[in-house]
Amino acid sequence: MQIYGSPLYTDPNLVSYYRLEADGSDSIGSNNFTNGGVTFVPAKYGNGAYNNATGYLYVLTLKKAANASVSFWAKQSSEIGSGTRSLFAFDNAAGTQFSQINYEYNGGVRRIDFAQGNAINHNYYAVDLGTVWHNIIFIDDGTYVQGYLDGVQVVINGSKGTGGGQTSGYCTFLSGTDSYFLGTMDDLGVWNDVLTPAEIKMLSTDTQGGFFLNLI
Repeated sequence: MQIYGSPLYTDPNLVSYYRLEADGSDSIGSNNFTNGGVTFVPAKYGNGAYNNATGYLYVLTLKKAANASVSFWAKQSSEIGSGTRSLFAFDNAAGTQFSQINYEYNGGVRRIDFAQGNAINHNYYAVDLGTVWHNIIFIDDGTYVQGYLDGVQVVINGSKGTGGGQTSGYCTFLSGTDSYFLGTMDDLGVWNDVLTPAEIKMLSTDTQGGFFLNLI
């Protein structure tokens, strides 16, 4: 479900929300993305941010809280064949709680990684994302990392490393030495709170006609 127009859009803990219709502006706060080369194309809800080469979005002012949740929709333009693609990365104001959502191909296995810490603690879930839309939710509940894919919890009480790493601020599509995410992202929200199971279910609900329309 799109955050805009839902009860979550008026949640006081929603600190930044990016519809990604025509730019990287923040509809809730003032943490506007700077465009590093993405374009805006038809996506999950209206338009979304599309990268087919080396594009990215970044912002220096948005900082991760002790309890934090991130939700977005993502669709690859082609299935990963090697390496790591970074979907989203962020850090707290002190630079000590670096967190990152990656998708990678390693040892013949495709997997999503809800990672945290500069000496990164990896929390993997083996899955082929293919080239359809997926809702991805990362939660730091203050003690553990929780990861959700299409409303299903795939990382339960994942480990947390320490240390910063994203010194350039928040970044979408690329982080550090990882590869650029090739595809489209849409409807990105950041909360200074832990999303509830009911809210996670709401966010992951497909409101565009079901599975078959997701294949388009």
